[in-house]
Amino acid sequence: MIVMNDVIFPVIVLVGQENVGKSTLFNRLTCTRDALVSSYPGLTRDRKYGYIKYKNFKFILIDTGGFNIFSDTLIQDCINDQTNIAIQESCIILFVVDGKKQGSSEDWNIITYLRKLKKGIFVVINKIDNAISYNNYKIWDYYLYGIKNVVIISAVHGYGISTLLDKIYLQSLKNSFDGVKKCFFNTYIGFDDYQKNSEKNLLLNQNNEPIIVVIIGRPNSGKSTFVNYLLKEERMIVSDIPGTTRDSVYIPITYNNDKYMFVDTAGIRKKKHVSSVAEQISKLKTLQILKYAHVTLFILDIQEGIVNQDLSLLNFITKSSKSLIIAVNKYDIFSSKTGFDKTLMKEELNKKISFLNFVKIHYISALYGSGIKNLFQSIKKIHDFSKQKINTAQLTRVMHEAIIKYPPPFIRGTKFAPKLKFVHVGSYNPVVFIIHGTRVSSLSNAYRKYLRNYFYRALNIEGVIFQMHFKNTVNPFSDKRNKHV
Repeated sequence: MIVMNDVIFPVIVLVGQENVGKSTLFNRLTCTRDALVSSYPGLTRDRKYGYIKYKNFKFILIDTGGFNIFSDTLIQDCINDQTNIAIQESCIILFVVDGKKQGSSEDWNIITYLRKLKKGIFVVINKIDNAISYNNYKIWDYYLYGIKNVVIISAVHGYGISTLLDKIYLQSLKNSFDGVKKCFFNTYIGFDDYQKNSEKNLLLNQNNEPIIVVIIGRPNSGKSTFVNYLLKEERMIVSDIPGTTRDSVYIPITYNNDKYMFVDTAGIRKKKHVSSVAEQISKLKTLQILKYAHVTLFILDIQEGIVNQDLSLLNFITKSSKSLIIAVNKYDIFSSKTGFDKTLMKEELNKKISFLNFVKIHYISALYGSGIKNLFQSIKKIHDFSKQKINTAQLTRVMHEAIIKYPPPFIRGTKFAPKLKFVHVGSYNPVVFIIHGTRVSSLSNAYRKYLRNYFYRALNIEGVIFQMHFKNTVNPFSDKRNKHV
């Protein structure tokens, strides 16, 4: 069980067939928008954890994928495994059904399976906006399952949610009086960090916050395998089928007494290959979550090499993220091959991403864990540097050194060249350098790139993506001079 301030947390799990509204109910109960919601069936696959506060009680809520007792696909088997893990962790099961449809044989199979577990079960009839107009004979169909607690709700509009929470609250009190402790959360270490760092609150915690690492890459590059290795358990569904992960999943981890919040995201493919609604939604959320990252971990599949889609993703990351590390995964496969030239492979990779010469590249095996220790060291180093105070005098001195070596060129069509005076840090995490001077807005892109690279080399900045803003200095006496003339 998890204990925080001598308090234990009851666990509630949402179970049901696909597209019955479990993720919508998850968002409603946790007061977040963490779970992906769509009319597209089968959108949720991995377990997603949330946090509920009701009256003076605190709960952990788990969203799961569509449950199907008689699975006929590998993906469905994996979803069932994830759901079963969540069920074993829980003490209260919310069996969610679609109230607009008749109870099916599959519902009966699921409820029969759940009853054998001897846990508190609620039948939650979702998608009902008005209980009065709901046919009573349909409710009795669900009472025939042998479940006493049947609640009618609308997760979209909030109808019946307070009644559901009251019943959950009373059941939790009953469990605590009966001494039911095996159902309390006991495996997901660090959940206190999760509830502080869900998507709604990621930017609100500035003191003693965990390092937020967003994992991004193309489908099937090994992102979920990497997460599973860190947790030493099958936390994420892993398959050779590209696009297995669809939603962003938050995973709190403590490593060497440092707290981390890893966010596993859905793989991103080329736009022309994105055909399903689920993948479109997943891609949008993956790109949006980048703004919350302290460090972006880009995982690359060494078997496929770096392609145009990777370059496009990396270019997007440099414009929207704060820090970047590249992890070349599945290195164990190539290193074991005879005649494999490691030096040549690394030279070709560096050539293709020469515009990211400030980024640290790690060669890892997410399956076996090689290179993971050095990767954590880089993450910690980059995050520490992004918060480190940089002296204005030091920055200005470096800038003037760059100007002496290569002065700014004249502005086309004039006899004047931009004059750079001083530079200071405008913000940290993300790091922004503000350069003051006259006619600085006319600096060419080539010279701006030269300044950026010079700062990276002189300050020994590795992995931190900083922005440069140029501000023209206004002469306060220019108006007076014109009037005098």
